[in-house]
Amino acid sequence: MRYDDRLSTVLAGAVPAGSAAVAQYRQLVDILGQIAGDDVDARHGAALARIHMLRPAVTDAERLLTIQCLSGRLVSPVLVQYLASERPDIASAAIRAARLSDDQWAALVPSLPTRARGFLRNRRDLGAHTRTLLDQLGLYDTAL
Repeated sequence: MRYDDRLSTVLAGAVPAGSAAVAQYRQLVDILGQIAGDDVDARHGAALARIHMLRPAVTDAERLLTIQCLSGRLVSPVLVQYLASERPDIASAAIRAARLSDDQWAALVPSLPTRARGFLRNRRDLGAHTRTLLDQLGLYDTAL
């Protein structure tokens, strides 16, 4: 068994400022984004809290680029849910970058903002469970 201490290492220091804040934001999003939903533990809450604290120090363009770089590697439902509440371009990039199972998407759907559900509807790889749930929510949220 191998213990992954990357989150603990990044979170051990103080909250940085300036370019160090951008670097830490990128590190945390990258690490957290690659941790599957069944591997979540208490450190992930601390990582999300730190990401949220760093957010004002990171420009919209830097946050968008960070998410775009995760394409195909974003497997964390927790991070997808957080990012889905971001600005429309960032939320859309997160929905596109995510690689979640049908059950994981279905579990997220009720808590996603209406706009993010609209982005999710545009994915062509959704399973039947998620599609059915989106359909049950009604047509009112298909218009962006």
